[in-house]
Amino acid sequence: MKATCIIVLMCLFISISWPAQVFAQPPTGSPETLISQADSCAKVPDFQCALRLYEQALALGIDSRDSLTVLLALGDIRYQLGQFDRAYVQYEGAHKMAESMRLDYEKALALKGLAHILWRTGENIKATTFIIESIELSRKQRDTTAMITSSNILAGIYMSVGNLDDAGKLYQEALSMALDNRDSLNIAQSYEYLGVLEFFREDYYRAIDLYEKALLINLSMDRGLESGINYSNIAESLNKLGEYREALKYLKKGERVMKRYDFLSGLIFVYYTMGDTYTSLRQYDLGIEFYQQSLNLMEQSGETREKQMVYGLMAENFAAQNKFEEAFAYHKRHTAAKDSLFNITKNNQLEEIKAKYDLEKKEQENFFLAKENQAKEEQLAVKQSTIRKQYIMGGLLVVLLLIAIYLSIKLYRNKLLLSRANKTKDKMFGFIAHDLISPMGIIKSLADLLSPDSGFDLTKQERDNMMRDMHNSASSVLILLKDVLLWSIAQQHGYDFKPKAVNLREISQKNAYLYDLHAKSKEICIRNEVPPEIKAFADAKAVSTIIRNLISNAIKFTEKGGAITLSGAKETQAMVVLYVTDTGIGMTPSQLDLIMSRNELNTQKGTDDEHGSGLGLNLVKDFLKECKGRLNIRSQPNQGTTIEIYLPSAN
Repeated sequence: MKATCIIVLMCLFISISWPAQVFAQPPTGSPETLISQADSCAKVPDFQCALRLYEQALALGIDSRDSLTVLLALGDIRYQLGQFDRAYVQYEGAHKMAESMRLDYEKALALKGLAHILWRTGENIKATTFIIESIELSRKQRDTTAMITSSNILAGIYMSVGNLDDAGKLYQEALSMALDNRDSLNIAQSYEYLGVLEFFREDYYRAIDLYEKALLINLSMDRGLESGINYSNIAESLNKLGEYREALKYLKKGERVMKRYDFLSGLIFVYYTMGDTYTSLRQYDLGIEFYQQSLNLMEQSGETREKQMVYGLMAENFAAQNKFEEAFAYHKRHTAAKDSLFNITKNNQLEEIKAKYDLEKKEQENFFLAKENQAKEEQLAVKQSTIRKQYIMGGLLVVLLLIAIYLSIKLYRNKLLLSRANKTKDKMFGFIAHDLISPMGIIKSLADLLSPDSGFDLTKQERDNMMRDMHNSASSVLILLKDVLLWSIAQQHGYDFKPKAVNLREISQKNAYLYDLHAKSKEICIRNEVPPEIKAFADAKAVSTIIRNLISNAIKFTEKGGAITLSGAKETQAMVVLYVTDTGIGMTPSQLDLIMSRNELNTQKGTDDEHGSGLGLNLVKDFLKECKGRLNIRSQPNQGTTIEIYLPSAN
């Protein structure tokens, strides 16, 4: 929801609530003078002043071309102030006038405004029709700036319905046009929109990179308010990455900018985002404090659309503190605010219908239109009761539908969990046969030799060696049991992956040591040639599990006297690669294809007739997927195998 708010701020060229400059005496003069003064107020910006002067100019009577210009200006300002119903009426009036006067430039602007509002209110099909027509009109006039802004709106519509690929193409085209025209303002906005796209793709690092590009341009152009929005977007992505302290630094920068420009809409967003960040940090009192500051600004500015959402966040904060009485109280406020917002919206719609008819009366100078307005208002009043009933019935149907969907999803998830549990059980039995019998057999054999009844007269050195070997085998068994548990958790409920910087040489050495006894029993040499400077960004336990399984498989399929080599390299700036190479029996192309393309258990006896379940490589592939890595295998029969493990670089 907060990310959507930032999109809205950027797409409407910033939704601003500026303080009005109050005049002691209302300005007077000719319509042309009033329009000029209104234009000056809009540039300051002082939108309340601009609104008042534009409306005075309309009241005095101006020619059609000036009326059209004023209607478009009023639509733009009311849209930026969040008065969407009034803005829609004025854009619609401008559209009719431009069409009757055959003015394509103004018609394109009016269609763009109408499409923007329809998108905001969920009318995506109609919005798409209008914005495409606006783009075509701008293309005929070779108005590149208008084409860029209209294309960005169309891309936003695509993104709101989940069509991220088409949205990305449009944003890239808009960026290319802006770069060709050296249009710094639209270049910065295109980077910002592409950042939002990557945010919805959950590539938060890429999103931050694009936001920072937009920020550099805005700072160089001294566009302070746009820079404040960039800070807020960066903070939102940092929150998603769990970097709450860093997010707070950017939110405070954004706060300073919003205060400097008296941008109350932006401050509302910054404060309830801060509240959410502090709540995530379990600093619940600070969270409540910033939520309250956001609510205070809503009362001051009259922007109450987000009030119900903030009440919901406050209820969650209190619930996390086990303060259920306060949580319930704010939950009730949340529900009441939603109902209130609904009623306010309906009242505004009725007022704007009347305003629309008044506007048509002035344009057409029709004396009888006033009576028509009164008759239509009476008709609306008669229908109001029926409309309320329809809304109530519709609401009940929606609630029932949501309950049915919830129960269906819950049943489906339970079926998935049961299926995973059954598969996990079967794989765990195979895993025990695959990896636990061998070390347990070694432990039993050594225990028999150390027994007083064995009949062997062992030296102290021999006993010490056997005890060390028993310890290593027992450690291997313990680690393997942990792997079984990790597999079960990952398959049923999800393993808690905690990525961090991991030194591949150190972690390879530790895990290779666990298989030292097993390798020596087959006269196999394990060499660790991983460069000490290579580091991956991944979960350490998952990487250990991956390496252990690959070494175990390499030993299994390598003849006596063979060798296993661990090496590594920096593949790209973003990835590192770990190689596990053996001189074993290798694989045929059909065996390799079976392993890489299927998730079923594939078993094959080792060079010493070792048995297995085929579970190990499946565990490797699952853990690599969670670590955002990938697997590649190169192998030929009787020429050994090289397994390549690609992991994100820690650099």
